[in-house]
Amino acid sequence: MGDERFMSETYRAAIIGCGSISTAHARGYQAVEEIELVALCDLHPKALQERADEFRVRGRYRDYREMIERERPELKWRAKTTSESSWCGRIEKVS
Repeated sequence: MGDERFMSETYRAAIIGCGSISTAHARGYQAVEEIELVALCDLHPKALQERADEFRVRGRYRDYREMIERERPELKWRAKTTSESSWCGRIEKVS
């Protein structure tokens, strides 16, 4: 039997980067009852819209700082691939 004290909270989650790997992260978050995926962020509007529509996420941002400030997620995930490293380097301080 688990300790229910630790399972009563809901954690707000956000993903930075809507490339192909973000699908796995979004599925993972949505598979956990105690996690609510509240926002996504990407510099590319089409990728952002497609991923947000796919996972029914209302919070959609092109600026990660604005997303963090407005949404206040407890869990933040930076989904990056090597080809995205040029702009992901600017968001290292989120981690």
